[in-house]
Amino acid sequence: MNRLLTLARLAACFLCLEASAWAAFQPFQPYPGADSVILNPFDPSDDGALLLLALQPYYRAATGHGFAIQDMPGRGGATAWIELAGREGSAYDLALTDLPNLALLSLARYPPYTLRDIRNICVLASMPLVLWVTEESAARDLHDLIDSARERPGQICLAGLGRGTIQHLATLRFNRMAGVQFAFSPYTGTASARQSVLDGKNQAFWGYPSAALAETGTCRPLAVAAEQRHALFPDLPTFIESGYGLLEKSYFGLAVSGQTNARVSVAVGTVFLELAANRNFQNAISAAGFTPIHVGASELNNYLQRLLEYYARQREEYELD
Repeated sequence: MNRLLTLARLAACFLCLEASAWAAFQPFQPYPGADSVILNPFDPSDDGALLLLALQPYYRAATGHGFAIQDMPGRGGATAWIELAGREGSAYDLALTDLPNLALLSLARYPPYTLRDIRNICVLASMPLVLWVTEESAARDLHDLIDSARERPGQICLAGLGRGTIQHLATLRFNRMAGVQFAFSPYTGTASARQSVLDGKNQAFWGYPSAALAETGTCRPLAVAAEQRHALFPDLPTFIESGYGLLEKSYFGLAVSGQTNARVSVAVGTVFLELAANRNFQNAISAAGFTPIHVGASELNNYLQRLLEYYARQREEYELD
């Protein structure tokens, strides 16, 4: 009986060792070996979602696999990032990120997640903020909108992505620069913020340099928060040209759960970085208003640290929610 018990224990130990060996081997399997899911933290028709849609055919052509886009808007993007942070580490569960907002929201008084919970693997593109009005708006330029705010303090509302985001911060900074009091109305993304302006609920919204939006003839951009004019809008002045040093840009990338094995995350990031460097993909997203970028995880760590330091100061200075 003792001999049988010993053999049973040895067999159990062997099975445990075999399972452990297989688990250790898993990170070295080629990626991808299955389809993935990418969480979209914003409205389904936002620019970030359009970036993912543009990426889909290139990903399938390069890997033979696809990815589904799961819309999960809310809390300035935090709803999706909380979900990702809570998932077990997997190469096949990812989320779109907007790095400035990812960093800024992690600095909230009661942060919904920490950056340790999320492993950023790459950046694919960037876009500067653009302030838009409807085509029928009486504000023909930025100065007209400012004059309206002076005449009606606190009654001219700028709509944008969630409270505590860079869109919210841009409103507070613009108020101080222009010496006026714009109100801020939070939404789940630029699409719903835009619709609120089209419905007459707000007077302007924070969006991005969207060629498709301009072509509809429903909205008109007033200024871009960048150092230089945007290639798609050569006649659109920067805030700097209008006398206000407002600079704000989103960097869109991808992340996996912080529980994901480091080697696995490198493998995932490598695939997407190769796609980000594809000339045809870059041309496609450039035509949509993006600036193509391909930045890997090692460079992102330093960049994120600078963002955290910068936005910690901004949060304190502007008493951001």
